[in-house]
Amino acid sequence: MSFLSDQQKEELCIERMIFHVVDPEHAGPQFLAEVSPPQCVEFFAERIRETLKGAAYNFVSGSGLPSLLRRALPTLNTTDEFASVSHDLAERFKDKVKQDRRLAPGVLMFLLLKTTGNEKLCAIIKYEHQQVVSYSYVKNEDGSVIPPKTSGAQK
Repeated sequence: MSFLSDQQKEELCIERMIFHVVDPEHAGPQFLAEVSPPQCVEFFAERIRETLKGAAYNFVSGSGLPSLLRRALPTLNTTDEFASVSHDLAERFKDKVKQDRRLAPGVLMFLLLKTTGNEKLCAIIKYEHQQVVSYSYVKNEDGSVIPPKTSGAQK
């Protein structure tokens, strides 16, 4: 069940984006620079909309995560803490990955979102390192693809 209305989900847009690599084999996260302007925004906004259809989870009481995330939201009276909050999140996640080997290494994305009425929200997305598609091919001199050689019975 989503905490956003259908209109809010439809108007969801990504204002800021940063991601960091988290791997238990390394001493700490690999911090990357903010992606400015954000890239592939519709793809990631659609991932967020899909996620909003699933189960909702609450942060563990006493974790400090809700107050940490609020620091990333822009207000008139505060300094910009978006990047530093993303670093804190990556460090925390790195600690969890190190403690629980069931958690796979990957990329932790942190996004600042805007929706109806200029309401600001944060999103955290974790993508695991995995090879999705891999292919190779060879072209002959005229540029056409050479079919791969197969092994086994031939017709």
